[in-house]
Amino acid sequence: MPARALRRIALRLLEVVAIVGLAALGVLYVLKNASSTGFLVEVADHQVALLVDNRDGSVRVDDTPGYHALIPWVQDAYRLDKSPIEYLMKGDQWANYNQVPKLTVRAKDGSSFWFDSVKVQYAIRPEDAWKVTRDAGAEYGWHMGTMDAFARSILRDEFGLHTAEEVVRAEVLRDATLRAKAKLGAALAHRGLVVHEILTSKPVFPNEYESVVQRRKVAEREMETITQQLEQLSASRVDRLAKLERDKSLAEALARDQLTKSLAKAQRDAERARAEADNAYEAKVRAGEQRRAELLSQADASVEKYTKEAEGFRARADAMAAQGELAVLKKLIENLAKTEIVLEPFESLDDRVRRAAVK
Repeated sequence: MPARALRRIALRLLEVVAIVGLAALGVLYVLKNASSTGFLVEVADHQVALLVDNRDGSVRVDDTPGYHALIPWVQDAYRLDKSPIEYLMKGDQWANYNQVPKLTVRAKDGSSFWFDSVKVQYAIRPEDAWKVTRDAGAEYGWHMGTMDAFARSILRDEFGLHTAEEVVRAEVLRDATLRAKAKLGAALAHRGLVVHEILTSKPVFPNEYESVVQRRKVAEREMETITQQLEQLSASRVDRLAKLERDKSLAEALARDQLTKSLAKAQRDAERARAEADNAYEAKVRAGEQRRAELLSQADASVEKYTKEAEGFRARADAMAAQGELAVLKKLIENLAKTEIVLEPFESLDDRVRRAAVK
């Protein structure tokens, strides 16, 4: 085939391709402009898409990042920002729908206080995003006034359940905040919103009340110090009493042990003394028996001796009796011969008296 013919065919093909391409682009342009949301929608990380089917009115929620294809005229897509938003109550002026004047509360006891700053962090609940569009449309209308309808009244109600004295305590403030968060979350759940966190500053009171509160805090700290001192003294007293009780028990145990030892020693000494007394008694009894035996023996010997002497005297007396008076006179003479006779001069009674007086 000649080169000229090939060139004409190639040009014809290029024309056909260009016409088809332009026609396709024209169709895409027409489709894009004919549908309110186009035929292709991009969902970012911070967005959630509502895919609406116009045939039956069904809504599909999709927060997966990327591109989603739509059927023109049949399907529409709406994107909502699901990033958390901060609702701030601060100052005295209204700045916008998410920055409003500070929260003032009337306490249970009739006093008033306020918070310098109250922050409520809230966002769209992705699975309930259709509720947001139902109530506020597909734009940013859900930012405007939704929190005003609930936040201020709910926070006032929950914090107002406590007296001024109670609300300054951290645990009471925390509990009231948690209750307000739960109640506010339940109210906003019907509108497809969720409350992430509520942050409050410390309650602020009028100057005169602040002065009373400060004095009360000082008094409470002093009371705590006194209470701690009393507890320490009580604990010290208990420790001292316990120590005294231990010392007393130890002393009683030592005294009881010493008494037991002394009693045992006394019993041993008594038994030993009793044994020694018994031995001494037995020894004395034996000695007495022995002495008695000796004395009896001596008595028997004396009886025998004196009996013999008496018999001898009787024999001699019989012999003398046999000799008669002559023997008696002989014996008398022998005895007189052995007798010494001293002769002294005669002295009258008066001489004796005088001699005794002189002595």
